[in-house]
Amino acid sequence: MIVHDRTSATSWRRDPATGALVPIALRRDQPPANTCIEIEGTPTVLLLLPLPADGDGLATLYWHEQWHCVQAALGLPSSEGDTAHLDSEAGRTWLRLELRALAQALATTDDADARRHAAAAVAFRDQRSGAAAPGGDARAEEARVERNEGLAEYTGRVLAAAAGKGDAAPDVVAALRKADTTASFVRSAAYATGPAYGLLLDRWSPQWRGGLSADAVRLPLRAPSVSFDPRTLFPLDDIGTVYLPITVRDAWGELTAPAGALLLKEWSLARVQGGAVEGCGTAWKGPGWTLTLNEGWRPERQAVGWQLTPGAALPCGTQGRDGE
Repeated sequence: MIVHDRTSATSWRRDPATGALVPIALRRDQPPANTCIEIEGTPTVLLLLPLPADGDGLATLYWHEQWHCVQAALGLPSSEGDTAHLDSEAGRTWLRLELRALAQALATTDDADARRHAAAAVAFRDQRSGAAAPGGDARAEEARVERNEGLAEYTGRVLAAAAGKGDAAPDVVAALRKADTTASFVRSAAYATGPAYGLLLDRWSPQWRGGLSADAVRLPLRAPSVSFDPRTLFPLDDIGTVYLPITVRDAWGELTAPAGALLLKEWSLARVQGGAVEGCGTAWKGPGWTLTLNEGWRPERQAVGWQLTPGAALPCGTQGRDGE
């Protein structure tokens, strides 16, 4: 870790051999900020003085930036999103409603009540799609920032709580309520919403982090036969519904997803997590799901992620892991 004093424009790090603080010069292309930079080929956390006075705040900040040091290796490379719409009148209104719904969802101990508030939060987020610039995709742009800063802040808060209070929820609720008066939400919104959605996923789908990826697997639905538990549905307003767990059969074969899948409205498409997809021939698997294909179908890695397409099965001499 490196600390930087903007007043004197000097930086220090601790010598691993002696423990003493030694000065270090930042490159011209490394402007001082709370971030992760490369020093002598090693990703290194850079923090600005003064550091947070409380231990939880300092731990949250450190682990947030440490996430940025490792995210590319986890298959989630940094990707900025254009969220200027969050400072429009409509964008701010729907976001503030989402923040309040998330705070209610985390604050209640009644699970059914929490799910209602979480569903409201997602519905408020969906309403913002019309606040983006013409031709823009607000949902996709916000998702990029959530995967970048939202996951980083979630990581920081959870690890800080694990070493201290043990429960990150009270601090996240406080952060949501404080964020309600933020002057600009363009880049800061995910610092509040990311930890909130992460903690709700921890509550209802504890394995969700293992399925994180920058893309998804898309399965076209023509005449699906679906088996699911009606007590575990999670509606996402106009997007569709998450089914936990679910089994889907269609012309291409059978999908079994204990970790859940998203079915778009009118059941036109099923989506599961992509990333570490592996298999050959008719047998494939990914984070929280398995897929048995019928003859004449194959998965292909495309620009938008994995997708099932008609075609000869991939022979077992070629391994289809994460795009290979």
